Amino acid sequence: MKAGLSLKKLLNLLLLFAILLPVSEERALVEIDIVVGSRFSDSDYFLVLKAWFNGMGWPGKYANSEVCRESFSKLMDDFHYMYKNHTAASYTWEDHEGRLFNITQIVSGNYADTFYYCFTFISEQHEYAVQ
Repeated sequence: MKAGLSLKKLLNLLLLFAILLPVSEERALVEIDIVVGSRFSDSDYFLVLKAWFNGMGWPGKYANSEVCRESFSKLMDDFHYMYKNHTAASYTWEDHEGRLFNITQIVSGNYADTFYYCFTFISEQHEYAVQ
């Protein structure tokens, strides 16, 4: 195992730094509350996460890296939808029922998928590292 940074890893870090560093007023990283303000998949945080995965070369190396990233993005979007559903609702039984179904959908849907796919992705990384 080599010590230090390889040229590819150094270039990936520079690419990530270039994305995070504002180049102009239009491209400045906008800090958004991804629960209240906007969906995660519409924010700059999503672009940073995507650049990090692509910069590390994970999509070409590990089968579950893209699925892990996508399911994590959907999970973060679900929290935004849950908040919007909570604040738009009144206090009738039907609105409480809608909130309950939203919470159970998050737990049984993208929440469960994210842990499974990301665990599988991390297991693939571990197998590759051990070989």
